Amino acid sequence: MSITALFARLHDDINFDRLKMPALPDVALRVQQVMQSPDCDLASLARLIQLDPGLSAYLLQIVNSPLYRGARKVDQLATALARMGLSATRNYVYSYAMMALYEPQSPVLKPLLKKQWQFSTRLAALSSVLAPHFPPLNTDQATLAGLMQDIGMLPLLAKIVEYPQLLTQKDLLLETLERFAGQVGASLLERWNFDESLVETARARGDWQRDHHGPADYADIVTIARFHALLGTPQAQRLPGLAQIPAFKKLPASLKSPSFSMELLTEAKAQVQEIQRGLAGSS
Repeated sequence: MSITALFARLHDDINFDRLKMPALPDVALRVQQVMQSPDCDLASLARLIQLDPGLSAYLLQIVNSPLYRGARKVDQLATALARMGLSATRNYVYSYAMMALYEPQSPVLKPLLKKQWQFSTRLAALSSVLAPHFPPLNTDQATLAGLMQDIGMLPLLAKIVEYPQLLTQKDLLLETLERFAGQVGASLLERWNFDESLVETARARGDWQRDHHGPADYADIVTIARFHALLGTPQAQRLPGLAQIPAFKKLPASLKSPSFSMELLTEAKAQVQEIQRGLAGSS
């Protein structure tokens, strides 16, 4: 079968919903259910998280990192959650769960998934730094939106393994991933019962000319973060001018200049790296 025919079959698999969608990992599902309860508090969340030693260790590592570190080392989970707060705890639980999903079942996928996970954590970190300039949007929600925007890559890459010949066609493969990742990601987040702001962020992936009435939303923040994350990569040559992106025009008037976000993210380089290391579970 020709490469063209293989891509046509892959496109049919995507369009006719023949992708195998991953389930939300159990620990994330349980935390999601608890946090959706009106009775949710840090004590009940701590009791649940303590049942997963790996997650507990991950959260303690983060709270003792430069992101949160205080005068004394924290060795109690309840103290760690109190220092981070509910929203940040939720984000790090999802990050921990996502790391498991990015562990490849096939050796062919290992370098692709590793690279994708690094990009997703960077996108989340950049979104986190940009969010305070889009009031009243929430920094924690923006971080999670950045982390989840590329989630559609997971089922797409898993499906592509069924067509190993396609892995040698890098340009066509990239075109396919770029074309469908947003659509697939939005479908997956809907299946996982994530709120509409995150579903829309996935749906808006790579849509540089997306525009809408009203103030900026989380998809706008992640769009600007994505622009900066792609600078210096082979995809940078396809980027539009920053000032021509509608999301950029949503910035407050006092901050709306072509050099603003570049200067901001240059100054926040160390902060971006710390957030990215925290999300990735690096010390």
